[in-house]
Amino acid sequence: MRPAFFLLPALVASAVVLAGCGYAGEPKAPALRRPVRVTDLAAVERGAKIVVTFTLPQETTEGLPISGSPDVELRVGAMPAPWNQDAWLAGSDRVPMPVWQVPLPGAMAASGSAVRRVRVPGARSASGAIGAMVASGAGGASGKKSKLSLARKAKPAVKPAALLPPKALLFRTVEIDAAKYFDKPTVIGLRVRGPQGRDDGWSMVTLDVLQPLPAPRNLRPVDAPNAVHLEWSSDAPAFRIFRRPVAANGTDAEWVRIGDSTKASFDDTAVEYGKAVQYYVQAVRQVGERWLESDPSETITFTPTDRFPPRGTNGIGGHFRDPDGGTGMGSGNGRRSRGISGLSQWGEGCGCGHVERLQR
Repeated sequence: MRPAFFLLPALVASAVVLAGCGYAGEPKAPALRRPVRVTDLAAVERGAKIVVTFTLPQETTEGLPISGSPDVELRVGAMPAPWNQDAWLAGSDRVPMPVWQVPLPGAMAASGSAVRRVRVPGARSASGAIGAMVASGAGGASGKKSKLSLARKAKPAVKPAALLPPKALLFRTVEIDAAKYFDKPTVIGLRVRGPQGRDDGWSMVTLDVLQPLPAPRNLRPVDAPNAVHLEWSSDAPAFRIFRRPVAANGTDAEWVRIGDSTKASFDDTAVEYGKAVQYYVQAVRQVGERWLESDPSETITFTPTDRFPPRGTNGIGGHFRDPDGGTGMGSGNGRRSRGISGLSQWGEGCGCGHVERLQR
């Protein structure tokens, strides 16, 4: 029989092997990396097009950033009766779309700042995502060291807004030819697949596609007292009127919807003489809870001009000089200054042709 001390090395070796097989904590399932479902899918019929809008997701269902280019599948097809998703999917058309790169959280340049954020491979950001941030800019150019933002392993409940890409960079608009779907209830569906081909399901909207509403024609602006008077040709029941200023440097300003009308005319009272503006009109018709929209009319550029003589009060005419140095003829029921907005009201004081200021 061997002495017990000969068994000691074997016992020690066994203990080492068993210790190496251990692990800390519970095992975790691998991430599915499914992009979250799109929540703002919308569609409107505009002229002979179906205009679809949505915002690309930037995270997976596990709260991880989406890397690479997700597979965005947009489909349109007639609604089967009774509704059956598999039947709709089999009869729908996939809409060709460009490959879109989702901006990674934290990889965006700081807006309006000289600071630029770049990824450091292997580090973790404050959101728990791989790739911590280094701030660089004027300091980096001078040779000073940038500070690495230290990361916590635990993901915070609320993601810092600075690490999220602006929503405007994720918003998408797609136009689809509507002719194939006229006079049919139509379903538009969208899903986004991650790098492993998994998705969080379809987002869907229903649209009754109708014959297109013709765009207004013959848009014509003319000068009018206190306004620019717009007229056009159309049999539509309602209209939306849009205007934008003409920039001196040639850049295009944003269109602003300045009003609605139920007749083929509109008076714009919020422009200034001598400043060029552009107009277009859109015909609309309400169908249930939605609006059918036409294509925009032609765009017209117009410079308002003061073609109307100033007016006095009480029907008494005469020459006058206002305190601002202007002169004119007085007759009628009041005088306005040269400009539609910001009017100066004048009135007759003594009944002898003298005009004095009442209010401004």
